[in-house]
Amino acid sequence: MQPSRKMLGSIASLLLLTAVPAFPQAGIRGPWIADVNGTHHIYVFKVKGDTVTGTYCSRCDEIDDISIIRNGRIAGDRLSFSLLSTEDGGRWRERKVEGSITSGSIVLRGAGSGNAEHRLVRGERPPRPAAAVGASAPAPYVAPGTPERLTLEAMAGTWISGTGPRAQIAMLKVLDGKLVGLICGPCDAPWVMAPIEDGTVEADRVTLYTVHEDGGGLFERIGPYRNQLIGTLSKHQLRINAHVDGKPEENLIDLTFIGPVAK
Repeated sequence: MQPSRKMLGSIASLLLLTAVPAFPQAGIRGPWIADVNGTHHIYVFKVKGDTVTGTYCSRCDEIDDISIIRNGRIAGDRLSFSLLSTEDGGRWRERKVEGSITSGSIVLRGAGSGNAEHRLVRGERPPRPAAAVGASAPAPYVAPGTPERLTLEAMAGTWISGTGPRAQIAMLKVLDGKLVGLICGPCDAPWVMAPIEDGTVEADRVTLYTVHEDGGGLFERIGPYRNQLIGTLSKHQLRINAHVDGKPEENLIDLTFIGPVAK
């Protein structure tokens, strides 16, 4: 029996659809860099299905420069999202950003001033340095007083742990009743940055989540993950205990932040 013309058309359409490989949506997760006139513009994308969130910054150690990526969508080789940034007075401003994805880059329109294009390339993580031999354990932490009752507004601002170029800087903003922002250290490379999302306050405890969609030994072993950070505040000292969300035995971290730092 000879195939009908309608059947041949259906087969041809199917071949055309399968001949074009779909871009792997998860392929854009993690850090991307656009070099604009010698300035690095850094995007860190979190991908869940076809939904995209994350952060964007160029002066990434300044809280006013941290923008939040919301309402992002991937459709084939197209990417769109809203870029939320704060103005004077703490008001949020929204910009619509659209772009196209290729195997090696992302081109965004609407991100820069005057709707200039940002051409993003993957931020490559450098090799991890060897661990120091014979390093001693730090002294145990002693809180300066009892934990203080917290609010979202009290937590908003810049918090610093450590000194020098490797200091950890956490920048928190209040958006839609949650704490969001970025933690980095140093703040000039995307592989040492993590977006902060879903931050909440309950009595004297703050809970934050840092997003890890990039490389590193833990990522290679368990894939994309979030760290859960639980902290208490006493006399401007924010004590944080952290672990992988849902895996309390993984990636245990203790940090003390000072803040919020005045402008």
